[in-house]
Amino acid sequence: MSRTFGVGIVGAGTIAKVHAAELAGVEGAELVAVVERSGEDGRELAASHGAEWHPDQEGMLARDD
Repeated sequence: MSRTFGVGIVGAGTIAKVHAAELAGVEGAELVAVVERSGEDGRELAASHGAEWHPDQEGMLARDD
């Protein structure tokens, strides 16, 4: 049985987009959260990877996954 490892990324800039794209190819890993103060950029990156957007780190760290 394979397990999924949830990953959160802080930021939604160029390097975050590269990391998210590379993470998609890692077996057993899944982008679950994106932290970005800019709602537009954060929501866009999160949505493109099936993740949830958070405006601050506290929201991401409060997740139970």
